[in-house]
Amino acid sequence: MRVTVRGIGAIRDVSFSINKTTVIVGNNGSGKTTLLLILYALINAWAKEAKLKSLQIDDYFKKALAYTFKRSIEETFRSDIKEIINGEGEVDFEGDLGTMSVKVTREGVNVGLSLKRDVKFEVREMENKDLPVGEIQVNTKGTNVEIVYGTKGKEKYQYFDLLKDILKDVESNAVINSFLDLFFSGFRPAVYVTETKGEVVIRNKRVAITDFGVFIDGRRYPVVSRGLKRIAEILLSSKNGELVLIDDAEVYLDEEMKKVLVEEVINKKKVVMTTRDKSFASLFENIVNLD
Repeated sequence: MRVTVRGIGAIRDVSFSINKTTVIVGNNGSGKTTLLLILYALINAWAKEAKLKSLQIDDYFKKALAYTFKRSIEETFRSDIKEIINGEGEVDFEGDLGTMSVKVTREGVNVGLSLKRDVKFEVREMENKDLPVGEIQVNTKGTNVEIVYGTKGKEKYQYFDLLKDILKDVESNAVINSFLDLFFSGFRPAVYVTETKGEVVIRNKRVAITDFGVFIDGRRYPVVSRGLKRIAEILLSSKNGELVLIDDAEVYLDEEMKKVLVEEVINKKKVVMTTRDKSFASLFENIVNLD
């Protein structure tokens, strides 16, 4: 998949492939972090309150996509879109299914689609008398969406008549999310590496990051190597992602920990990472220079 980003933050115009490891090189203020965050916000967008009038990929569908992207951008940047964008920015994705253009302005988001083939969704609603009334399960596979709703105890549920309206909302969100899964297949879910908690094995050492500190092989260490904690967080964050986004990837990592990064993440996942270290970036083929 090829990505082109224009006018987002300090980024003027960059284009690159995310099919293999991509290294974004730039100094402070060059837009490295902004680039990762906008990728995360769009590729990992998740519909919550989208509204569709039909299952066709029409103008209403594009508006629902735009609404979903706007919410995701604001949640990711933790700010109103008017405070994020100056003028007009654009992110284009070109993949196996076609192209998607996401234009972002202070007024909102607009989405353009050009697909290589027809995409038709099939939605099936199924009643389950063993599930409590109000409980809804969604199963998706490709363009097939199955919505299972519980009706156990419906005779005691005074709002049961509202369930059909709820199912319509669930259906809209499920179809949007299925489309995003299809368009970004192989890249979704995307994960942005942050501070996280959990347990991972690094070079035969069991490292656990908890609310009570860092434990190595069961022993708590009040002071621990920043590099060890950093690589543990990268491994934990990247565990369930198809696309891994790492800001300042090499920071605090010595040569041994960089080998772990390559062996356990870069060799196994699709990765986009940023760095200020040009010598570190030179180890990879796909380099984007923001300076």
